[in-house]
Amino acid sequence: MIRRGRAQGWLRLPIESLEHWASFNGVQYNGLSVGVIPSHEERGSAIRLASSSSEGKPLMLVPKDLIISKENVYLHAKSDKHVREVLEAVGDFGQVS
Repeated sequence: MIRRGRAQGWLRLPIESLEHWASFNGVQYNGLSVGVIPSHEERGSAIRLASSSSEGKPLMLVPKDLIISKENVYLHAKSDKHVREVLEAVGDFGQVS
């Protein structure tokens, strides 16, 4: 998928931009780094454990509003007519157990 995205042009940003995006959006990494795995560049990128100094802490903190949860989707549907229409159209089919 990554190779196809780069070839088709819809995946343009380098993986290093993920850390900037995460910082801007309040995502915190504790002892993690983002990048390619040496000698496996063709496999894409990874989130790696950079140090063990974060023992006892969560490895990553993600703000609640960035998590795609059922509650957040329905909250968004209250203000977005198109999302609301999609949810109504799929009905129970769009639900997961």
